Parts: sequence; structure tokens; C-alpha cells
Amino acid sequence: MKKVYTLFTALFIALNVFSQSPNKISYQAVVRNASGVLMSNQIAGFRISILQGATTGSSVYTETHTSTTNVNGLVSIEIGGGSPQNGTFNNIDWANGPFFIKTETDPTGGANYTISGISQLLSVPYALHAKTAESISSNGTQGQVLTMCDGKPIWTNGGICPGKITVLNCNAALQVGSLSSGVSASGVKLKIPYSGGNGGVHSGQVTTSTGVPGLTATLSSGNFSVGQDTLVYQISGTPNGSGVATFPINIGGKSCSINVNVQFSLVLGDTFGGGIVGYIFKPGDIGYVAGETHGIIAALSDLPLLYTWGPGAYSQYFQNISNLIGKGKNNTDTILAVGIIINANFPAAQAAKNYKDGVYDDWFLPSRDDLLALKLNLANNNKGNFYTSGSQTTGYWSSSVMQNFAGALAPMFAPNVGVCGCAVFESYRVRPVRYF
Repeated sequence: MKKVYTLFTALFIALNVFSQSPNKISYQAVVRNASGVLMSNQIAGFRISILQGATTGSSVYTETHTSTTNVNGLVSIEIGGGSPQNGTFNNIDWANGPFFIKTETDPTGGANYTISGISQLLSVPYALHAKTAESISSNGTQGQVLTMCDGKPIWTNGGICPGKITVLNCNAALQVGSLSSGVSASGVKLKIPYSGGNGGVHSGQVTTSTGVPGLTATLSSGNFSVGQDTLVYQISGTPNGSGVATFPINIGGKSCSINVNVQFSLVLGDTFGGGIVGYIFKPGDIGYVAGETHGIIAALSDLPLLYTWGPGAYSQYFQNISNLIGKGKNNTDTILAVGIIINANFPAAQAAKNYKDGVYDDWFLPSRDDLLALKLNLANNNKGNFYTSGSQTTGYWSSSVMQNFAGALAPMFAPNVGVCGCAVFESYRVRPVRYF
């Protein structure tokens, strides 16, 4: 029995990328017998398979041919022009290689394929894939290079593919510096870690804030590191308000939203929120929130009357009342709730609760330490129109009580005078406050 060998001596493309005809690859093979003698003018059967991924990969396309060798034992085959047995030649995604060609031969011209060989396709798939240039040929600019990136031809600068990342870790973003309403941002940065960088270039990003407008986050163009690194956005502009400013981030094929805090740009003594700013909460204070600005606002003036604190026989009900900064509202609510239960009046707390400045209605009687903060920050600096001298009393009722519940506490606003543990039937001033 003769042994027949096929030798592929030439591979070339028969493809017009602008034509509407099916794509084809032309192969030529020389057929010899076991003695090396050319098999001239003989019919042979061929089965051609395109394997994906490896020499043992699955066939994405198979076709058969019957062809006659010429006098030199040469046979020509157009892959893509045979009888399809599996798949569609025009649907092969040449970008998703590597690909291998498997040839099987029946030297008698039938379908009893006894001889096979496998070789890798190298330049041919890229030439076929170049047909996609029809859709991008007009998108390049002078000096750009058409580059294969992720299996697709695109125009690039210097042949460097666009950068990509696999993870943009917005939850771990770090804000450097602080932002305040009405104050131009200076030295404020947003650092966002990422991983899975491919070393490619990115064009940067400019994104504007929502929620609190007026801010811009800018990432300069550059390259992603291979692996993990951090993107640094520079924050500029002047926030028009306070609260949470949100920046949409879209870079390297990933997107997310980053929230940054914008504080109130307030100082003690500023007119704000229906009154005058008398205290800014600090770490450890009730009501303090990291990255935000909160505190105490005092009404612009005292209530016009002097008030008693309330009936003294019921002071034992107020064991949960506090002296601390930030507890005035809870104290006031507790006092008035007890008044309803025992059917008693607590004039100072009620007067503070009833106060309205025309906009805000959440006023209350301050705690002892609330009032002491107002004395230190406002009254001692001649701010807030507090009584600190003269024939009229300088005492202000607080919503706090004495330790033995025998009376209520009224800080004296005269210089170098402390806190009075006063009888609840005495009359003192009331300055409503609210928290912001």
C-alpha cells in the first residue's frame, strides 16, 4: 500500500478586505508517495479543520475538498470555499486565537482520510482580521499607529494600547485635605486604589460634582501600572454649599461614584441658621460627626420675659437629665413630657420650645454646658447680646438640674461668676438654642 505525505509549501491570502465576497485562504500542497515520488495528475480527497486554542482544541470550522494534483503533484485548496461540515468560515473570530489548521487526506479521492497533519496559523488570521479596518480607517489622526489591542485594530499614539484595569476600589478611596462651603479648595486630593492594570495609557478624566456643586476632580493622563496602584484626582473649585459632593468616576473600563464631605465654612459668631453660631462640636461631643460641621446656634436675643424653671416638688423625675454639651434638646423634651404626666408647668423649657424665628421651630432650653460654651465663645467676646452686667440679672436658665435634684442650674454670664444651683421658683433669663 502506498503511503502518501502532504507538504504545505506555501500559504498566502486570497482576500479582498473591501469586497462583499466570502473570505478565503488559499493553500497549496505537494503530494508524494512513500518513495518521495510526486503523485502527478491524481485525484485526492481532503478534510480541513480550523482548531481553536491548541493542537487538540475544538474545531470551529470543518470543510471537505476533492482536488486533482497537477503534473508536479501540486494541489491548490481554497479554505472557505469547500463543502462545509461544521461551523461557518466567515464567523470565525480570528482575534480569539491561536488557531491551528488540521489537514486530513484520502489519496484515493474519497472520504477515507488516513493521513493527517496539524500546523499553527500565524499571519493568516491577522490578515483576515484586518477586514475590520473598514470601520476604523477614517478614525485615526496624523501620526497615529494602527495597533492590535485585545485582538482588535485601533489607532494609537506610539503603538501603545489603551490602559485597562480589572478592579477600581472606590470603597477604599481616601480624601486628603478638607473642603468647606464657600472656600476655594486647596491641596485636596482623592486617592483611589486599583488593581489589574495592564500598563496601558489612559487619557485622564475631568468630572464635576453633584449634590454640592462647584467642584471639579481632575485626573491627569498617564499610564496604568502593571498590577495595582493608586489614581490621584486633584479637587479644585469652590463648593456652593455643604454636605456630600458626589463625583462620577470612569476610567480604565471601570466606573463608580465617590462621595466627599463638604463642611460648613463657619466660625464662632457667624449669623447662621436663625441665630448666631456659639459652638462647633468637637470629637467626643454628643452630635459630633467626623468630616462634618455641627454645633450650637443661639437665638439672636433673649426672650423678652424672665421665667421660673418650674415646680420644685417634682425634681426627682429628672434623674436622666444631663449637663453635657449636646443634651439640651433631650433635656427639654424630658422636662415637657414630665409636665404632661404630672400636669405641671415648666415655664422656662416651654418658652424656649415655643420660640420661633420665622424659619426654624426646633428650639429648646440649652443644657448647663451648652450655656457655658455660649458664655465662653460669645458673651465673653461681647457677641450675642447676652446680659453680662447691670442691674438686671445675668443668670440664664439651663435644662439641667442640681445633683441632689433640689433645684435647677443657671449659669451666670457676668465675668468670673459661676453656675447657680437655684431654686426653681426664681426668675431668670431664657436664651433658646438649636443644634445644626
